[in-house]
Amino acid sequence: MYHANLAVSVAVALSGRHRQTKVYWGIRCSNMDLSDYGLALWLVIRLGAWGSRWPAAIVANSTAGRDVHHALGYAARRFLLIDNGVDVGRFQPNPHDRAEIRAELGLAEDDFVIAVAARYDPMKDYPTLLAALEQIPAARAIIMGAEPLRRYRNPHNYGCLVDMITCRACWAPWMCRCRHRRMA
Repeated sequence: MYHANLAVSVAVALSGRHRQTKVYWGIRCSNMDLSDYGLALWLVIRLGAWGSRWPAAIVANSTAGRDVHHALGYAARRFLLIDNGVDVGRFQPNPHDRAEIRAELGLAEDDFVIAVAARYDPMKDYPTLLAALEQIPAARAIIMGAEPLRRYRNPHNYGCLVDMITCRACWAPWMCRCRHRRMA
């Protein structure tokens, strides 16, 4: 995210079209523990604070993210807040799709299922998630994405895991009807 903000700003500046092009940055996190990352990320965040007057605006997805970045020195007057959300008119429960996906994954109608669609990152804390799931005997979990699978190569070491799925076209196969491929 931080790298992309800086990269697009440099690309637009080098394109010769910076006067005709409005650049918007995105901030999609709040209080990261930077000790989980290297010095390079800290430097990129500091460069972002220094260059945060360049974009037309910075779009944050939470007041916490906006406030943390204000404290880091990001230009306060240029923040827009667009909360995370889901279009509930478009994404609604579909009993047929639910039954089909549950059958495909070997889940009973009444199984308690938790689905996780998050990049593998220290901020997401997969080890704690898996430890917590082990404490809920009735819970079944589906973790999407190739990186968690790479990190937890044998998902059957965790009795709560149903499957780890990677979809070629998206990370949420129940929201689309594309063919997905199992990685386990």
